[in-house]
Amino acid sequence: MQKLGLNDNRITREAGISNGLIGKARKRGSLSQENISKILLTYRILNGDWLLTGEGKMLREQHSDIQTNVLAYKDLADAREKIILLQEEQIDYLKREIVNLKESS
Repeated sequence: MQKLGLNDNRITREAGISNGLIGKARKRGSLSQENISKILLTYRILNGDWLLTGEGKMLREQHSDIQTNVLAYKDLADAREKIILLQEEQIDYLKREIVNLKESS
């Protein structure tokens, strides 16, 4: 989940499984076959053997380009968020400048 930038809520929403199920499964140590199937269908990059047994590689080899794209999109989203924050700071600065100019005229 960390490697792909996922959290419990996003997985349950995207895979169409019950809210809170991931946390409960983490405590119990199990998921139903139906829910495992939904997760594997949603996240085709996951290796089913790894998800079921914990053995082997977590990600399927043939989808390594997807992993790169997911990580690139996360980096892009983070960069966009920083740009938005900088733009908001610039807007606030310009608003203050407008007020100062109006007061001085």
